[in-house]
Amino acid sequence: MSNLTVRDFKDQDAISFLGMGEYLQKGGNYKHCGFDPVRVMALFAQIMKNPEYFGVIAESEDGKPVGCFVANLQPYYFSDKKIAFDLCFGILPDYRDSAAATIATMLEKYEAWAKEMGAVEATVSTSAGMHGDKLEGYLNGVGYNTVGFTTKKRIG
Repeated sequence: MSNLTVRDFKDQDAISFLGMGEYLQKGGNYKHCGFDPVRVMALFAQIMKNPEYFGVIAESEDGKPVGCFVANLQPYYFSDKKIAFDLCFGILPDYRDSAAATIATMLEKYEAWAKEMGAVEATVSTSAGMHGDKLEGYLNGVGYNTVGFTTKKRIG
């Protein structure tokens, strides 16, 4: 299952994007936060029309979407310099073990977009709790530095 391709989103990917979002939400650290298909479709619309949003999809040989990478640009809270933040980065479990080249391609496209958009930094985080341990080592190996940490406390 190593023959995945990476491409920009197309309008017809909306339903697949919704399904991947629901999978990631239900299987990770955000399962108690609820799932709103309207909100997910609003994000998809931003990816499709707003250049400050980035999105690529990984698909199998038979054209099945099996992963995605979504990001946006934001200024630092203390300056007008832009930083690229990933919002969603995932590959379905059956395709992860052989996805190193796919991940590399997704990251290359993300970094090229961020640079073109004037970002001074690109970030990738893993807060969903789904195989981030493997991804961190890979990201460190391709030049991303681990900085800080994320904590969560459920309060409602």
